[in-house]
Amino acid sequence: MTDTIDEQEPPQLGRFGALQRSMERLASTRINSWLGLASDIGVSAFLLAAGFWLLDLRITAALYVVCAGILAFSFVEYCFHRWLFHGSAAVFEQGHSRHHDLPLGYDSLPFFFAPVAILVLAGLLGLAVPTVVALLFTGGFAAGYAFYGLSHTVIHRMRFQSGLARRWAAAHHIHHFHPNSNFGVTSPLWDIVLGTRYDRRASKDSP
Repeated sequence: MTDTIDEQEPPQLGRFGALQRSMERLASTRINSWLGLASDIGVSAFLLAAGFWLLDLRITAALYVVCAGILAFSFVEYCFHRWLFHGSAAVFEQGHSRHHDLPLGYDSLPFFFAPVAILVLAGLLGLAVPTVVALLFTGGFAAGYAFYGLSHTVIHRMRFQSGLARRWAAAHHIHHFHPNSNFGVTSPLWDIVLGTRYDRRASKDSP
């Protein structure tokens, strides 16, 4: 009888399992979502301010470096969305599927994860390039990530009046109905380059 009862008891999670459960609960809360947006903006502002404070480049060169960081993020955004969030890795695909099922939910990474990862990236990049370049590039990268978070939030929670803004938001709403197209949230650039931009005419022609 004792053996039977023991077999029916749920297994102990252990420290790692309990920590994982805590992170999952945190990641689905509203406060985590808003703290994430604030910390993403904060780390971007910090890196850019530090880079321009230490600036020993021409201002035009510095702006090119920042723009390169933003462009690099836009490509990473596209790749993650297309091949991880809609890929075969369950840990990414399941979480993103919840977003498709509940677009107004608050599922996101723990608020401290992205800022820590970006600071680590800045440190590693600083080992290979001048510190100013590392700060400005990762500052631009972080700015792209912060803009992505803000964009995704307002697209699902606001109704735009401007025609241009409505078309921009509609591109992502289309992705929720046609998940194999429009992977770029902030920009259609890589969808155009890599041929995944939604084409209504082609969709009508397909069987």
